Amino acid sequence: MDAFDRKLRRAARRERQEIPAWVQKRILRMLSELPPKPFRSTHSVKNRFCMFPVSAVPFSNGPAAQGAGTRRRGKRILAGVAAALALFIALPNLSRQAAAAMRELPVIGGLVEVILVRNYLYDDSYHYADISVPQVTVEESGDGALEKSVQEINEEVESLTERLIAQFEADAEQIGEEGHTELDVYYETVTDNSDWFTLEVEIYYGSGSGTVNYKYYHIDKATGQIMRLSDLFQEGGEYITAISDWIAARMREQMAAGTDVYWIDNELAGTEFHTIDPNQNFFFAENGNLVIQFDEYEVAPGSGGTPRFEIPRDVYEEFLKEGY
Repeated sequence: MDAFDRKLRRAARRERQEIPAWVQKRILRMLSELPPKPFRSTHSVKNRFCMFPVSAVPFSNGPAAQGAGTRRRGKRILAGVAAALALFIALPNLSRQAAAAMRELPVIGGLVEVILVRNYLYDDSYHYADISVPQVTVEESGDGALEKSVQEINEEVESLTERLIAQFEADAEQIGEEGHTELDVYYETVTDNSDWFTLEVEIYYGSGSGTVNYKYYHIDKATGQIMRLSDLFQEGGEYITAISDWIAARMREQMAAGTDVYWIDNELAGTEFHTIDPNQNFFFAENGNLVIQFDEYEVAPGSGGTPRFEIPRDVYEEFLKEGY
């Protein structure tokens, strides 16, 4: 399975479904049965986890030239599932040559950079894993706090990766040929400007059914410190109430309009949404607004994907610490 296939799978899991859940499952199932792109190696590898280094290519979401081979593979996929895939947008891949050229371009606040250091791959027809392992790097700046934060993030990402692999291997061994499991881990630089850096790690784990979870790593470049949601706000927790009430109101509006379903005002005690976590997953939109990100099944059924809400600044501004 090439990068084009992986982006389609990611889009299918991430977005709210405009089609019934059973149709999405068939799409994912069809994609999972596509023959994987052969992994060329000087050694025979079978039924084992493979780790191989990748050239240090900066991650980018910007447009780039897409190779003819990728287009041909994309056409074969589209021919098989054209009606379903019309819902998704295939993003172009960055070639190594283009990525190398991008490294030479000046970047605002370019002290921090994210590179792909290695991939973990596994495929035995019953169990599949594709894990992209990023590493945050920082220029020699003399900023000890920033360098320490980068080191902490890299250590946590590495630890997270090892835990995920260990769990996947254990499940694959236990299930054997009686079922299927899948683990996909992607990363994305959400924000990198003169003031702020955010790395997003998206984790999909499936065995029978699947779930999507997120990990976010933030650095305030002014202080060099790792940041959580609560670090942005004054003590007292008023921001939790303000943001939660705004989100709850939007949930009710969308449910009344029949566009989405959320676990709110639910008769089943313990499942309904009341408030965000004090350190809920978040990132900043391009316009500077706070975006609250929920995992799959956290506040809605699986058909709701992974809901996110962009919060207008005036909802929470009075509770921010000075400087934010």
